[in-house]
Amino acid sequence: MLAKFAGKLLDVDVRGMEMPEPKVVVAVGSCACSGGVFRGMYNVGNGVDNFIPVDVYVPGCAARPESIIDGVVKALEILEEKRRDMELPCKCGELRGENNRRKLLAECLRRCHEGR
Repeated sequence: MLAKFAGKLLDVDVRGMEMPEPKVVVAVGSCACSGGVFRGMYNVGNGVDNFIPVDVYVPGCAARPESIIDGVVKALEILEEKRRDMELPCKCGELRGENNRRKLLAECLRRCHEGR
C-alpha cells in the first residue's frame, strides 16, 4: 500500500468507525497484508493493519480466487460470531471471548441474576 494513499484510508477508517457493529475487515494480497515485496520502502505503508484493524488476512501476489473465497467465508464466520456475541442478554463483556457459547450464556445469566 502506497503511503500517499494512507490518508485516504484513514478517511475510510473514520467513515468505517461510523458503521454499526459488527464489522469485519479482510486484507487481500501480500501488499495489503504486509507491504509485500516493497515492504520497508519510504513510500510504502507496511500493511493495511497499521491503519485499520484487520480480521482476516488473504496472502498472495496475486491472491488466488480460492484463497479469496476462503477468506470471505472466514470473515462471514467471524461476523456471525460477533453478531451472536452482541445478542447476549447481559453486559458480561469479559466473557465474550470464550468459545463455548452454552457455558458463556450460563455464566452470563448467573452474573445477571446475582446483580453483577
